[in-house]
Amino acid sequence: MIKKIANLCITFSALLTAQSTWAQTSVAAENIIDTVIFSYLDDTKTTQNADVTLIRDEHDIDQWYYVPSRPILVTTKVGDKSVPQFTLLRYDYPDPINPTTILRGGLLSFSARLSLPPEALNAMKIAAIDSIAKRKGRVVAEKIRIAALPINSATVSIYSADNNLVGAAEGTGTAPTFASQAMAFTLPLTQLGTSVFEELIKSPTGVRTAVQFTYNGTTPKCGYEVTADYLQVHNHYSKNEKFAARASYYGLFSASVSKEAAEIREELTKSGALKIKMLASNQCPSERLDSLIQPILKRINDQVLDTLKPPEKIDPANVGTPSTGGFFGGAGYSVALKKVSELRRLNETFSFEQTNIVERSTVAQGFIGIGNYPDSIKKDLILTIDGTINPGTYIAFPQIPQGISRVDLDITLQAKGRSFGFGQYQYLRELNTWKNLQSGRTSDRISFSMAGIEQAYGKQGINEAQVSISKVLSTKDDYTKVVTVGSASQGAASVELQDGLFGVRISPSAIPFKEVGGDIVRVQVIAKSGSKNKYYNFQAFNANGVWQSSSDAYFFSPERDAPIELIIRFIHNDKSKIVTRTHTVNASGMLDLFLEEFL
Repeated sequence: MIKKIANLCITFSALLTAQSTWAQTSVAAENIIDTVIFSYLDDTKTTQNADVTLIRDEHDIDQWYYVPSRPILVTTKVGDKSVPQFTLLRYDYPDPINPTTILRGGLLSFSARLSLPPEALNAMKIAAIDSIAKRKGRVVAEKIRIAALPINSATVSIYSADNNLVGAAEGTGTAPTFASQAMAFTLPLTQLGTSVFEELIKSPTGVRTAVQFTYNGTTPKCGYEVTADYLQVHNHYSKNEKFAARASYYGLFSASVSKEAAEIREELTKSGALKIKMLASNQCPSERLDSLIQPILKRINDQVLDTLKPPEKIDPANVGTPSTGGFFGGAGYSVALKKVSELRRLNETFSFEQTNIVERSTVAQGFIGIGNYPDSIKKDLILTIDGTINPGTYIAFPQIPQGISRVDLDITLQAKGRSFGFGQYQYLRELNTWKNLQSGRTSDRISFSMAGIEQAYGKQGINEAQVSISKVLSTKDDYTKVVTVGSASQGAASVELQDGLFGVRISPSAIPFKEVGGDIVRVQVIAKSGSKNKYYNFQAFNANGVWQSSSDAYFFSPERDAPIELIIRFIHNDKSKIVTRTHTVNASGMLDLFLEEFL
């Protein structure tokens, strides 16, 4: 189906809501290294300068995570040439209402992501090792592993300097939560905006883009060592019968942090019965200590008290201070001490530590442009369409996500049941280009003249024009065919690849495979819907010396809303450890299935 681009359009290859539970970054200042600077040659052989922040894992001291300081422009292959996924398209055409008036405007499209491209990873790791060596020492630095930071949730924003330049207000949207996923942007520009943005994107700056995201962090350990001197406890209890009844009651029944618990802890500490030592440099809240000390009080009472008979029921409204006669709030409460010779031990030490997982928020922002690319690349990224001779419609090809190996498009321009134009186009993953099958040449857009419709039916005929699109999407495992029909309008529009698709996109991108520091060898998935069955196998692979997760796979449903059953098996490094999950969804559209959610 055709969707007219009339406002700020933000689309993404995938969305994710699940948290990554296998990575727990440290929030301690000594485990965060800001502004690690390096440079590298990207796919176009252009030198790029970049910097990242490094964050250490709280539990795996050899594991570090990197966060680029800004979104990074994605590159793609066009034939045997690499170019940025960045296009400024100028267009002009007659006003349908007043043909003597020429309307001019433009479209700015680009793709960016948060993770570094493969060609940057080696330079980044060298710089990271040097930075960590300065902070932690060369021995620590040589053992590190680095991965992209797992993201919980994210929002993305793009900014324009003036609403007179962009055909819509500044906007925000939901960003992918895998750093490697691309964020695709299309900005409709006014005539003035087209000229200004052409100069802006060729400057050292570009279009300001910001991604705000959250991730999990783990606070440093805090803890205590508590030593109980049972002889001192016995002496204190024998001299303070009222306190003994009170302490034994709270040691057994109080699971909450209260004023009573704090007072009991303080009195036992002052008497020398308890000695409390901090195990970490930071302070744990005293409320946390009072909560954790409850089982220690129970242990003390078990060692020192001989007879402990609490009442069967105590009315909380009447709970008060125990009487010296062994009564608590009016309920009978008997307490007796063991003889000193009956104490099984004279002292005992308990220790405990605590860490908390907290969600942290940060932002990566910068300017997206092509100012540092050579003129030979820039000239291919700025296009002009002259529609002043015949009014027409200009249709942009969709971005093709990983996992789709081939797309065939048959497009027909029609009005009142008659055909006025036809085109056949094909995308092949290995070439990463669109080809016009009628001319045999590569193509960067689809265009139709509407002069024939206007001649046959006048201006009203143009308003009633439609575009029929037959799409055949193929993967290495599956394929589907979809036909959509939508309104055709003059000016710029785009093909919506997912319109009319039903099934599941299976993503292994966040699976902790053993080659990237995890313990998963491979993941097997069986997808069933009606009589259709497909088998998928996911595992890490090495690309130019860098281990990566398998590409996404697709299972296309035989029909809309049909139930799809998925059987997921996780094969661990320990062959005796196999986890199997079953999940069923209804194919209401092209749904995303993230395998790490089932670990």
